[in-house]
Amino acid sequence: MLTYKEAEYNNQTAKYWLLEDPEIMETGKNVLRYYPKAQRLVIHLPDYQIAYGGQKRVGKGVGLNLEALAESPDVLDRVLEILNGIRG
Repeated sequence: MLTYKEAEYNNQTAKYWLLEDPEIMETGKNVLRYYPKAQRLVIHLPDYQIAYGGQKRVGKGVGLNLEALAESPDVLDRVLEILNGIRG
């Protein structure tokens, strides 16, 4: 894992996944990775192993910039409404 100083030297500070270990939550159908320092929540398809070599790979994912979301209270309210609706 890179240090922030090494990342800045290499102009790689945008690669937050190399700079901190995420909190990982698995549902069986999704894997969520939360990067608190970077304020990112990334939702992935399940991780998988490739047939040759047996290496574990991270499923395709999409990242949510939580800092930007906090700057849009109307959007944040709607996202929370949707998530709270899951509970029924």
